[in-house]
Amino acid sequence: MAGTKIFHPNPDFSGKIVGVTFVNGEATAEGMALAYFRRHLSNGYQVGAREESDPEPELVEPEVVEAAVEDEVAVADIPGFPGKDATRSQLAEFAEGMGLETEGLTKAQIIDKVKAEAAK
Repeated sequence: MAGTKIFHPNPDFSGKIVGVTFVNGEATAEGMALAYFRRHLSNGYQVGAREESDPEPELVEPEVVEAAVEDEVAVADIPGFPGKDATRSQLAEFAEGMGLETEGLTKAQIIDKVKAEAAK
């Protein structure tokens, strides 16, 4: 019998547990030793194929980037909008003129609120 792959919770662990020798967090077990590791899965051992703990990074699709650029253009299309380089006070005054509450909001939050209102 060839045995089943066992993975230690610490991928750098090298040593023996219940007679099974781990090298760099990996070992092969069978019989009673395999049963031991199956009983201790809750301790972080993995039996069989290793599960990936770090998923692949998500790539940003070109459409998402283009949508963000289109959002920026939409701000410029709002009549009377003071622009992103405006002070917080100027942005707040503009937003309040639209009937929006701006107390406690940052410049970015005010701009987002104005964009959302203009999109309605």
